[in-house]
Amino acid sequence: TGDDEGSGDRLLADAEEVTSRLAELKHREAMRHPITDLITREPFLAKVQTELTLGAPASGVLGAVRFADYERLAAFDQDAADEALRAFAKRLQGAVSGNRPLAQVDRACFAIWFCPETVSAAGAELQARSYVLGQELTGESYQLTPDIESGAAADLGDGEEAAVLLARALAALTR
Repeated sequence: TGDDEGSGDRLLADAEEVTSRLAELKHREAMRHPITDLITREPFLAKVQTELTLGAPASGVLGAVRFADYERLAAFDQDAADEALRAFAKRLQGAVSGNRPLAQVDRACFAIWFCPETVSAAGAELQARSYVLGQELTGESYQLTPDIESGAAADLGDGEEAAVLLARALAALTR
């Protein structure tokens, strides 16, 4: 009957809505790292690109920090590595001022957008953060003094893409 068709259409529309909402939630989930809950590479790059495109009032510097112990620890105990990564990320969040975008851009690599900022001031901030991050981490199944690598790349105001800036910062990682 006509009523049966109407309720069938309504059920189909409801199912499509549920599917759409699930897809949206999965998309949002991918925008946050599952271990640290920090934003991931793509939303971070989108924010930096927006600031680069809008022509921020002063140049910016993209800093990168790597928790170098993660891979070694993961080879022995993945759960301990994830716990240490979570603690490291929490410490990094505490060290980064609230107005600086921070993201986890790779397994054990984090990026900070210093804008507006001079290269020397951003370098000093990055070095100070590296000192704080290098303090001993202790967890249920690990105790380590983190091996930290850091690097930075400056926006030269020449229309460089955010992804290129990040690649340059990651290439500059040094202990």
